[in-house]
Amino acid sequence: MINFLFFLFCVFLFGRMVISFLQIESEIEKNSLAVLVGMVLVSYIFFILFSFTPFIFSQKMLGLFCLVVISWGLFRFGRKGLNLPLLLSLVWGKFSQLHLSTYEWGVILVLLVIGLNNFLLNWYWPIVDWDALALYDFRGMVLAKEGTFDRGKELGYFFQYPPFTSILHGINHVFKIDQVKIWYSLIFGAYILLFYRLLRQHTTRFVALIGTLILTTTSTLMLHSRMAYTNLPYSLFLSLGYLYLISWFSQAKKNHLLIGAFFVASSTWVRSSEPFWFLGLILIVLGVIRHRKYIWWSFFACLGVIFFKYPWILYLDLLYATKVSNPVLNVLSLAGTTRFSSEEFLARCWGVGLFFFQILKGIIKPYLIPLLITAWVAISGRQYLKMFYLVSLVIQILAIYAGILVFSFQFPDWSTIPDSAARMSMFLVPQFIFVIMLNDFWRINIATKSVSKIKQKINQRQEK
Repeated sequence: MINFLFFLFCVFLFGRMVISFLQIESEIEKNSLAVLVGMVLVSYIFFILFSFTPFIFSQKMLGLFCLVVISWGLFRFGRKGLNLPLLLSLVWGKFSQLHLSTYEWGVILVLLVIGLNNFLLNWYWPIVDWDALALYDFRGMVLAKEGTFDRGKELGYFFQYPPFTSILHGINHVFKIDQVKIWYSLIFGAYILLFYRLLRQHTTRFVALIGTLILTTTSTLMLHSRMAYTNLPYSLFLSLGYLYLISWFSQAKKNHLLIGAFFVASSTWVRSSEPFWFLGLILIVLGVIRHRKYIWWSFFACLGVIFFKYPWILYLDLLYATKVSNPVLNVLSLAGTTRFSSEEFLARCWGVGLFFFQILKGIIKPYLIPLLITAWVAISGRQYLKMFYLVSLVIQILAIYAGILVFSFQFPDWSTIPDSAARMSMFLVPQFIFVIMLNDFWRINIATKSVSKIKQKINQRQEK
């Protein structure tokens, strides 16, 4: 257990050193990014090492990684000297400067209880979901035992998804730690903190805390945070990438461009067949049209989004000694060669529309009225940033519809996948909440006003 916890610390330290060049001011944002960036890059580097070099995935490889990270950390911090008492005093100084109201303390306490409960549940309960056992965790066991994924060549389903989650599981199995679901608690917790930081840039602390609480208690996300599936990391990475890229579009922060592109690319390291990373490219292009001084950074960001998943594709090509086909291109090719009349095409569009409407209704129903109010306030007040957020949501919804429509041409049983389509649309939920909390209606600092009223009543009684 100690070895595993030390490895987790090295993952965090590695992520912290990688993002150090981004010049992020908030410690909350730095530490949360360090967790997610560390996980993604560590799994990515390990995969390249045991797939294209003589290294095999083993405890020796994990130990070598820790040695390199600690050496790098000593080189980085050793020259300046790490004064732990000074560091703690600085952290306490920043914390003591926060003047939180009773309401804000209450929301923070509830968030801490929810986070602790999620961690304890994932620590105590083993994996019970069939797909997680039969695919993601099974691949992790094979990786821990064999040191590579090559034995999965005879199993067609073995390579259905990229290996991000399976490598995380494999790390646990190497250390003989059964609690593999704690990775999902770490992903969920880091995402919640980043969501708060992004929202806090546009609104008051209390409103940002309320929005974060609403997101944390969303039933869909809470359920998937306790399941060892790809749905949670894929949805959170993709939505986080979109939020950062839209922030880059509005604020021209280079670090938001790079972070957003990284998380959109990371979503392809979790699930490579979904085409929604393409919308990230559109956001980058729109941003560079507005902020032309970052054209080269935008160019490299686009390359990263496009090619991040290609080591996985190259590995499959070499393993099977043939070119692995792209499922999206296959469907588009089939759709282009299929002969059907305009009436049949319109009928299919209508049928898919009704099917998708039922799915979307279940997702958007709790947020529909607040979204409409937000849209009305944004349009009437000519608030272009909020309008841009709303338009991007509409485009994402249309992209999901188009994906199901194209999918329906290849698979006759396309209408039997409502649960899969709903899970595929999970990345919309955090963005719904984010846009709603940007509404000017919520900018009234309820906590501050309530506290001031209480003080006024006390003063009035004292005067009497």
